[in-house]
Amino acid sequence: MNWREPIVRTGIPAIHFITLSGSKLWPLTEKRLTERITTLSALFDNMADAVFLHEIDEDGVPGIFVEVNEGASQMLGYSRNELLGSSPNSIDIFLKKQDILILVRQLFLNGHLTFQSFLKKRDGSAVPVEIHAHLFSFQGKPMVLSIARDDSERRKNEALLMENEEFSSSILDQSPNAIFVVGSDTRIQYANKSFVKQFGYSSEEILKRPAPYPWWREDYWLNMGELRIAMHEGVIGKEKRFVRKDGEEIWGEITAVPIRDSDGRLQYCVVTWKDLTSYRKLEEQISLHQHQLQYLSSELYVAEERERRRISTDLHDSVGQNLALSHIKLEMLKSQIKEKREKDVVQDILSLIDRSIQGMRTLIFELSPPMLYELSFHAAVEWLIDKMEEEHGLCIVFNDFLVSDEIPMDIKIFLFRALRELLMNIVKHAKTNEAIITISRFDPWTVALEVKDDGVGFDLSMLRELGRDPSNFGLLSIRERVNYLGGFMQIQTLLGEGTKVTLFVPVEKEEERFGDVHEESQDSAG
Repeated sequence: MNWREPIVRTGIPAIHFITLSGSKLWPLTEKRLTERITTLSALFDNMADAVFLHEIDEDGVPGIFVEVNEGASQMLGYSRNELLGSSPNSIDIFLKKQDILILVRQLFLNGHLTFQSFLKKRDGSAVPVEIHAHLFSFQGKPMVLSIARDDSERRKNEALLMENEEFSSSILDQSPNAIFVVGSDTRIQYANKSFVKQFGYSSEEILKRPAPYPWWREDYWLNMGELRIAMHEGVIGKEKRFVRKDGEEIWGEITAVPIRDSDGRLQYCVVTWKDLTSYRKLEEQISLHQHQLQYLSSELYVAEERERRRISTDLHDSVGQNLALSHIKLEMLKSQIKEKREKDVVQDILSLIDRSIQGMRTLIFELSPPMLYELSFHAAVEWLIDKMEEEHGLCIVFNDFLVSDEIPMDIKIFLFRALRELLMNIVKHAKTNEAIITISRFDPWTVALEVKDDGVGFDLSMLRELGRDPSNFGLLSIRERVNYLGGFMQIQTLLGEGTKVTLFVPVEKEEERFGDVHEESQDSAG
């Protein structure tokens, strides 16, 4: 420290300068300084805080107190005269001599200083204080004005806050959900034990790390945008897919809560990750099993249709031929009989055979309509319309807007059986004798089959109850089958306003639908 004597010039009041190792100068007029000290002396005696005024010697060591206020006496329990005979070194029990010299050096550099310490009371106890020290020059000597405030309550609150933070941290560490805290700069400030366990990264690897985070692995811009939204607006229950450190994919549900200060500025964001990986894996397994069951159901459906076809063919080729041959021979026999009574008996037998042939033909058509294979879908539908009108009195209008009949056979069979089931539902429940059938191309890859009636309709909200009524099993079977084929069933109805059921069915080749399922089944078996 370099000291300079007062510079005296004619007409200019004396000004004292303190030059501090090349630092800037603090000029104060002696008269103004005296006035200030006088004013402050009156104020200090009424302050609750302790006020001390002392010199600094040439070696930078604090000298004895030249002034103290009543607050200092009350804080430390010493009388004013006892304090005036002491120095900062004698009442500070926390700072060592070397620490005090360092503080004095900083004080000379900055002109003011704030620090914490402990002051010794007369009874031997210590009081924690926060000291605000100010350097100024008086009569060519450096003086320090220190204001010491009792810091007991603040430190007690800080200790309590630390305990609360430790307590909160211990609670967060007990959470089964991964929890991490992101600062306003996207740096991770905290991560609990569940996060470390579920993501595989240690605290040292992620703390203070800004986005992008290593578990993103991909979709950088998407994740960054979602992070910003979560930090500023919050997120509740958003499902996300991330990647653990070991490369395993994990699924979870994110909830983010932004924390702001009293001015509304973002401080940090608390993010909770609820692990759903096991649930997603279970869902995938269930979905695969359901798909396999649907495939098996479809295979069973196809196998049943093949068996129907085989039985109907056998009935036609064997029983049908035998009945026809028996009918021919009986006709020949009848022509040779002369007795009327015997002719009547043969005629009765022929009538039985005719009814058997007719019943067999009906059974064959019920099992597997031959025209569906031999002619066209249109012809099979027309046969079904004639049969429904003949047996149930149902008048049906058929609109066929298909340009061609190039539909895979399994789709034709499904549409035909679904159509018959829907028409039977009209007969059973609609209380009407009119219906309209429309078949068309919904798009180049999808056939739409629409069945509409003007009957009593039903409450669509009761559709969930379909499974409780065994009579609705056919409708449920249609829905299940069309869903498996990659289509869907649409029902439009109101009480008293009829019903319209539309099936939208993709018409790609059969092997294209079943190929993936075969592969999945083989993988599962392996």
